[in-house]
Amino acid sequence: MIRHQNQKINKFLCEGCGACTYTCPSNAIKIRPVDTGEVCLSETNYGFSIVTGQLKLGEAGSGKIVDAVRRKASEICESEDMELILLDSAAGIGCPVISSVKGTDHVIIVVEPSIVALNDFRRALQLVRHFEISHSLVINKWDINEDITREIEDFAETMDIPVLGRIPYTVSFIEALVNLIPAVLYDHELEKSFNDIIDNLMGII
Repeated sequence: MIRHQNQKINKFLCEGCGACTYTCPSNAIKIRPVDTGEVCLSETNYGFSIVTGQLKLGEAGSGKIVDAVRRKASEICESEDMELILLDSAAGIGCPVISSVKGTDHVIIVVEPSIVALNDFRRALQLVRHFEISHSLVINKWDINEDITREIEDFAETMDIPVLGRIPYTVSFIEALVNLIPAVLYDHELEKSFNDIIDNLMGII
């Protein structure tokens, strides 16, 4: 008689994909729904809705909550006859980022002028090109290190990536956040930077 050792599942490594249910020869594993977070809908004073997702403390599955946010946003977009959905992705190239960029029409990669951010930019570029998604670049806090900013722009030119614009480093962003006011309304000097980005984006998509 062959005895099978008791097997344990490391919940910190489990992604909830369900592959184990298909491979278990004894059908001993079942996948059941678990409440790991919530999706919230907010109405703004600027003519559009915001959908956000929040994981509960200690829970995993950030990619799945992004999927849930996208589904809710798509429902609103269809019901209100909107033409555009903007997804604000997490940093890096992990599950929530993949869930954010898959199936999109265009990806704007935001990079800051540091060596670490430049390396992350290269990895993000590999991701969007793997999925064959149209993409462009915005340089945030460009003036904290102008040498690396030029290095990023040179790399973008080499890789044929459109640079939509630069966003300066300013305390106005923090002050606007504290006062719950969009930065472009709190500091009108930022309007030009963002208008340039929008104009350049509209020229390539």
